Amino acid sequence: MGGRDGGSGGSHRQYAPDAGRCDDHRRVDVRDAAPYRRQRSVLPDGQAEEYGYDGPPETFMELVTMAQDILDQDDEIENGYIWQGGTNEGLTIMWLNWVWGMGGEVYDGDSVTVNNEEGVAALQHAVDLIHEYEITPEFMPSSSTDENRETFQQGNTLFMRNWPYAVALMNEDGSSVQDNFTVAPLPTSEDNPDAQNSCLGGWNLFINANAQNAELAQQFATFSSLEIQERLAQEHSRLPVRQEVYENEEIRNEFEELTLFEDILGRTNARPGLADYPTFSEIVFTQANNALVQSKTPQEALDDAQSEIEDQIDEA
Repeated sequence: MGGRDGGSGGSHRQYAPDAGRCDDHRRVDVRDAAPYRRQRSVLPDGQAEEYGYDGPPETFMELVTMAQDILDQDDEIENGYIWQGGTNEGLTIMWLNWVWGMGGEVYDGDSVTVNNEEGVAALQHAVDLIHEYEITPEFMPSSSTDENRETFQQGNTLFMRNWPYAVALMNEDGSSVQDNFTVAPLPTSEDNPDAQNSCLGGWNLFINANAQNAELAQQFATFSSLEIQERLAQEHSRLPVRQEVYENEEIRNEFEELTLFEDILGRTNARPGLADYPTFSEIVFTQANNALVQSKTPQEALDDAQSEIEDQIDEA
């Protein structure tokens, strides 16, 4: 997501590419369960047009070119593009966004390969955003999701990739970017304009087979499956999994971005369905972060990640 109010320099609006975080909630046709979150990108509303662009960037390199150009023109903008680069799940998801956007895959249902051509290219792109293109600040390898939201909310950042929850927070009274940013789909590579590179994840509700209060648990799950989703959409810009929530005109009027988010759902992908996904993710984000701080090349980082995955996941 991205947004900017301009502070003392006047009113600048922003746009936000649909970032893709890995959340497995897809409305009625959820893949495996009923998840509760999803990912998007944001940018200052109207700012692209202000600097001579027709709208938000649609490709990775359009984003780079636009950010570099606007940073050169406007000294009040401090950050061109912020995203999750710290040693946490967010970096794994960012890397997957780029991999999928380049037409790559890391899991074929049988084996995991992270050091393939697209995997290395995706990580190299992340490194270049910081060290070559210089549109992503050098603090990004130590950033977290909500720290980025807070940075964007200060009004001096052009583009941000984040989750839908940020929309509600950034529109609260007192926010420097209130009503002054726009949500847009995540860019893809030039060769894959239809890539499904926004990421789903899984916050799910389950009832233990041995639960002593299974009936009460079922009542809560039923309550959460519709009523709570309506409230989460209206009050916290959380994306629902139930189709009827998307069709609710009252909710659509209050949560204006919901229509766009519904369209973006067709461009989503789920995290690799590994039984030991947490171990996979920790290996990936740890090694990817090594590349971001340039203690390893992207190839070295992902070669090491591949070896660890084979030792800790494949053999297990």
